[in-house]
Amino acid sequence: MATYRNQSMASMPPHVYGIAEGMYQNLVHDGVDQVAIISGESGAGKTEAFKRILRHLAASSEGDQITWGSAAQGVLESTPLLESFGNATTLRNDNSSRFGKFVEVFFSGPSITGARVTNYLLEKSRVVQQSVGERNYHIFYQLLSGLDKETKNAHQLTSVSDFAYLQYGKASKVASRSDPESLQVLLNCWSNLRFTGEDMDVCLRIMSGVLHLGNVEFGEEDEVSFIKNPKVLDVIASELSINCQILANVLTTKVTETRTEAVRSPVNRIQARVNRDSIAKYLYSKYFELLVEELNQRLAPPKIDAADASQSISLLDIYGFENLPTNSLEQLCINYANENLQLFFNRYVFELEQAEYSSEGVSWSYITFPDNRVIINLLTGKPDGIFHILNDEAYLGQGNDRSFIQKSHAAHRNNPHYGVPKIASASEFLIVHFAGTIAYSVSLHL
Repeated sequence: MATYRNQSMASMPPHVYGIAEGMYQNLVHDGVDQVAIISGESGAGKTEAFKRILRHLAASSEGDQITWGSAAQGVLESTPLLESFGNATTLRNDNSSRFGKFVEVFFSGPSITGARVTNYLLEKSRVVQQSVGERNYHIFYQLLSGLDKETKNAHQLTSVSDFAYLQYGKASKVASRSDPESLQVLLNCWSNLRFTGEDMDVCLRIMSGVLHLGNVEFGEEDEVSFIKNPKVLDVIASELSINCQILANVLTTKVTETRTEAVRSPVNRIQARVNRDSIAKYLYSKYFELLVEELNQRLAPPKIDAADASQSISLLDIYGFENLPTNSLEQLCINYANENLQLFFNRYVFELEQAEYSSEGVSWSYITFPDNRVIINLLTGKPDGIFHILNDEAYLGQGNDRSFIQKSHAAHRNNPHYGVPKIASASEFLIVHFAGTIAYSVSLHL
């Protein structure tokens, strides 16, 4: 990092430290807020680039020795904490970010004063199911392998092999990561960021509740589900401080609202599993949101006068383009976000630059580039973009996968960026993205 300190980007070989230094100098000397958009395919190294930029900014702010308890240190400490709860092992990356984040680092003059994290689109489905060779979120493995026996017993936590939500990927260990060591790093950050023992107890209760929810099994008689192992409900109810019978009712029934009343009716075993998984995903995602909110309170810069308002360097680290063995609604949303990033890139690198050449009378050969607006319109255009059709089906009481795919095929069959699989199937549709053709599974949308 020191090699790039106080150097211009033009005078040094290309490097992420050069970009970080350029932003820092522009902020400090020119007083202009900076933003870096870190993009690339899944596994390309976006998160590592993000961390190196953050480290360089902290070092530039503090000097080579970052002061303990400083705002710069707090910003750096936030990264391992977010990675534990928001990152997971995938086929392409042992430490893949499964959420997007926009981090604003605030400065007063040359010094970091604080930060704010905005999170986007946590991959909720990973909480309840993973592809073969992948893992659930790091935090589960860290807790189960690194907590002391007394703490684990207090929260009914045993081993990875005892929890159904950790079995789908068949990859409990990763050679490049030590879960017990990662837990110690997390606990150090937890303490340094002024999270308390009570905060950790809340965390353990929710993580335990999520894991035990995955172990709830259902039977069925005359299309009415029932819970086969009610003792697991006692553990969940205790950890989450809720009524056991209310939990059982939520798992095995549904509520249909009419104009005059709400009617509760039993569900079959398949729908009960959907209820269970939905609750687990909701619990984990809401806790993650709470964690980010609490983190922001600890990273917030001191209040200052409007005349001395903070300047900022902001970093966007978001999912790369994804094409998995099975692509769900989450992959569609991720790839839609990447389509918009590509549109942003096209506009600023090609359209605006060439418009400036024209306005200044510069002679040049026009550079053509793929225009992906048609793909974005396919997904979000009114009235029959893919997302609009999906929303309509979700709002309908009788909306289902088959109806969604039929309406999508009818509306877009002739669109060159939409495809119907050659093998007759009611479960997939194709989108020809700027980065490649992706098959999306409809069964994971509704």
